[in-house]
Amino acid sequence: MKHQLSNKNIGLVLAAIFLFCSCTQQKIRENMQLMQSRAVMLETDNMICLFNDTTKLKYDKPLKLVVYNDSSVCKPCLMAHISEWTGIRNTPACKDVDFYFIFSAKEADIEAYRKGYVTNEVRLPVFLDTANVFQKSNPHIPKEWIYHTFLLDENDKIIFVGNPLRDTKMEKLFYKVLNQKGDNSVPISQVKRQKDI
Repeated sequence: MKHQLSNKNIGLVLAAIFLFCSCTQQKIRENMQLMQSRAVMLETDNMICLFNDTTKLKYDKPLKLVVYNDSSVCKPCLMAHISEWTGIRNTPACKDVDFYFIFSAKEADIEAYRKGYVTNEVRLPVFLDTANVFQKSNPHIPKEWIYHTFLLDENDKIIFVGNPLRDTKMEKLFYKVLNQKGDNSVPISQVKRQKDI
């Protein structure tokens, strides 16, 4: 009798897991559709830019990779991890990609960000969004962090969601999207994303 009860319980647990996964997949699909429903607004003029030489700051490439972090993320960690993007940024596949690092920041934290920028010898521009301009301008971007790294096409529409630093599958998919976009061989609507973001 105990053995049968265990099998029933296992069956219920598996059914619950299946239902949860189905709901999660549906939510991901809904979020992806919402994200692709309109262009992303990048109003960096209203943000503080951390960069060693702002006179050399030039954004004119057709594609844009956005890495957005809200105020819930560890501040020292943010600056420490920016250098990890150097390898991807310097690949030939990213020659037509501008990188936007946008951090939601409180006025009181600006000095901590500046210190982290210098301490970690960050060489890329970082935008501090003290007025939540990004979030207000882009309500179609979900609040969950897994949706906060994405690639935009020349019309600022999202064509890829996910962090290529996260794992090799995501990295390969990111390069595949870049190559397809560069070749103009695949319509954006046919670009596939990784199932588990």
